[in-house]
Amino acid sequence: GGIGALAVATGPSLGAAIVSAGGWRWAFFVNIPVGIAILVVGKRVLRESEVDPRAATPDYLGVAMLSVALAALVFAVSEGTTWGWSDERIVGAFAVAAGLGAAFVQRSRSHPEPAIDLALFRDRSFVTANAATLVYAAGFFAMLLGNILFLTGVWEYSIMRAGLAVTPGPLVVALVAGQAGKLAGRIGYRPILLAGAACFAGGLLWYVTQVGAEPAYVREWLPGTLIVGLGVALTFPVLSAAAVSSLPPHRFAVGSAVNQTARQIGGALGIAVLVMLLGEPEGTADALDRFNRLWLFGAGAAIVSGVIGAGIPKPVPQVAVAPAAAPTAGPVAVVDEAPLPVAVEGT
Repeated sequence: GGIGALAVATGPSLGAAIVSAGGWRWAFFVNIPVGIAILVVGKRVLRESEVDPRAATPDYLGVAMLSVALAALVFAVSEGTTWGWSDERIVGAFAVAAGLGAAFVQRSRSHPEPAIDLALFRDRSFVTANAATLVYAAGFFAMLLGNILFLTGVWEYSIMRAGLAVTPGPLVVALVAGQAGKLAGRIGYRPILLAGAACFAGGLLWYVTQVGAEPAYVREWLPGTLIVGLGVALTFPVLSAAAVSSLPPHRFAVGSAVNQTARQIGGALGIAVLVMLLGEPEGTADALDRFNRLWLFGAGAAIVSGVIGAGIPKPVPQVAVAPAAAPTAGPVAVVDEAPLPVAVEGT
């Protein structure tokens, strides 16, 4: 909610300040004290959920198998463009991912408490939302890193200035994401996702047609980043909500985790495409042409994601019976149209 939106809005500029002051490694080191603080505070204020003593032991081996399989897949996709797709290390990583992935699926079919209940993949909303998330994330993360590289490489901004330059987009996300979730709960996911895809693609096409080699932030860059931010606000939070909208409450955590995994895999694919498209440009004109191709890729990914997301069914309002203590002339059904849960993401 509000804390997530605040993090999104302050992340680019705060991260740029940390990197400028201490180097890129501090972008990772800074998470250590934050993580420790979360552990300490969480232990004191969070209430542990009740565990059924009769429940089967969770499939810890399955969790390990899936973790290694995903790590191998992300590694292969990320390094394939650098080492070459035929490199034995890349081929081996893909083989490990495929082998452990297949073994994980087979194990999950028979384990009484699998890491991921495969029955979730029979749910249309769940499958469609995650497919759309994966495709959209590829374009989003390629754009996210690509924009910083463009500002620092072509326009020769400092890291701090580049962080500030992209901040308006996340501010739009922080302001709009919550309202997008509420609106999706009333009119359905399809119009919101199509509008989000159109805005994201439109913002990137603005970059392609308007941004030149010479810095012109207000006239050329700012309009595009605001439009892209609106697209992200209308897409990522709604896809996250759609992924769990038809799941039973006890499956929300697993459903959300799968959606986050789809996002990260899509991000790895997007970064691999970025490395392939940008390569080593020869001069400013060549660099601008390569960034234009990257932005076109992001726009295409958004459009494909929107088409996929259009197949997500409209959420069904929950129905609750009125409390017995409140006498009425007859039975009453209360339709719960509370806003969908949303997760915010930066641009």
